[in-house]
Amino acid sequence: MTATTQGSTQRELGALLDWVAERIVLNGTTTERSVLQAVADTAQWAAPGAAAALVDWEATEVLRLRAFGVLHGVVVEVLGDEERWWLLDRLRNGGDAQAGLVA
Repeated sequence: MTATTQGSTQRELGALLDWVAERIVLNGTTTERSVLQAVADTAQWAAPGAAAALVDWEATEVLRLRAFGVLHGVVVEVLGDEERWWLLDRLRNGGDAQAGLVA
């Protein structure tokens, strides 16, 4: 993976998560379950509490929103390039309508 590829993956994933955030504002976190699960799976080692909170469907919406905010930053700034690439690939090629977000 080249530096250009690494940077473009980071930018693309950041833009995708921004778009998901806008959808969450409009429709709530439950409409983005598969995306949130992918984010939680990817970031669970870096921020285990936030990852667990993001997919706790018995918790409040506010808790999931806060967890998404934390994990958005973790994914873009903390995770390594391979983890970012894995998440982006999962979001592009997922098996359901929500997961296949990137054309």
